[in-house]
Amino acid sequence: MIKWFVVFWKLIRKLLPRRSYVAIICHHNTKREGEIAAFDRKIWMKMPLNKDGGVDYCLSCIAAMTIRCAWCKEPIFIGDPVTLSLPIDKNLIQKGAVIYDGLYVGCLRQDCTDSGSNGSGFLLPGPDGKGRIVCQ
Repeated sequence: MIKWFVVFWKLIRKLLPRRSYVAIICHHNTKREGEIAAFDRKIWMKMPLNKDGGVDYCLSCIAAMTIRCAWCKEPIFIGDPVTLSLPIDKNLIQKGAVIYDGLYVGCLRQDCTDSGSNGSGFLLPGPDGKGRIVCQ
């Protein structure tokens, strides 16, 4: 019963008209929420409203800020927690890995990280249109 409700609700959300915004920083037209895709993965993203009641970035620019995990090659989307660590074996590093302060940026997925205790921060939008790491 719940499965059908979820499918019905997703269909209704796609059909209902949503307000459009002009993003403050990137100046693109966008909706506040929608599906974004990066590295063959899709997620549903809802942009927070800024102090003026608008959005800072469009969904396409947010998708472009996605980076790959240095260890498992899965995408790290804006708002996701990240780990910062050095590899024991340099051969384990994936091509295109992101380095922050000399440490490799990884995801906090259960099958990728050793434990949840090595979370170091979050991937957030940067003013230059690229993701930036904000440490706790």
